[in-house]
Amino acid sequence: MNYVYDILLNFQEYAYDFFEWNIDDEITHIRKIPMFRISKENVDILNHYQCQVPESFFKKIENKSEEFTKRTVEKIPYLFLVTDTKRVLACMLNEKGIVVKKSQLLVDEEVEALIMSKKLPYSNLDIKKMKKKKRKEFETRNDQMLKKRLKQEIYKLSQQNIEKLKYLYYECFDEVETNSKKIIHKFYKELNYHYQQISKKLLNGLDLLKVNY
Repeated sequence: MNYVYDILLNFQEYAYDFFEWNIDDEITHIRKIPMFRISKENVDILNHYQCQVPESFFKKIENKSEEFTKRTVEKIPYLFLVTDTKRVLACMLNEKGIVVKKSQLLVDEEVEALIMSKKLPYSNLDIKKMKKKKRKEFETRNDQMLKKRLKQEIYKLSQQNIEKLKYLYYECFDEVETNSKKIIHKFYKELNYHYQQISKKLLNGLDLLKVNY
């Protein structure tokens, strides 16, 4: 088995580019981790879908990865890297072999791993594609976090001050609506499908209502 040593990983639901890592993210300092060379298509599938790997594979990598902790080194049950010699993706599995978290690498550490990857034998990993992750590629991580916070604020207004919610709706859409369920539905729909346009109006409206972000 081939290993990569001494790298930093940021495990999230999506494998964010290093420049989207937040200062308060929990970074894992990996002592060693196995790496496998697979097809470009399979790297794409692992990156964009919820996937499951066969039991024979996740038993093969069981406890092969290790992380540095404050006082010692601990094993990570199901963790591995995949590469198509152009990029590297870290995948963490649960006990059923389903990928639950992912991470990209820091640029300099990925470059070193890619140099090594060209010497790796090809592995035919049988990946079961389950469902596609719904992250929109044109949205940054900050966009996604702000979208979540805006939805929370809309729901909070619907519970605490329906008049402010109606005012916010009028400011954003220039029309009157009194049904709170319809208002929430419209806001959520616009945030999901027209985020760039509605988010600016929402922020301006919330600012007028003195809601601080």
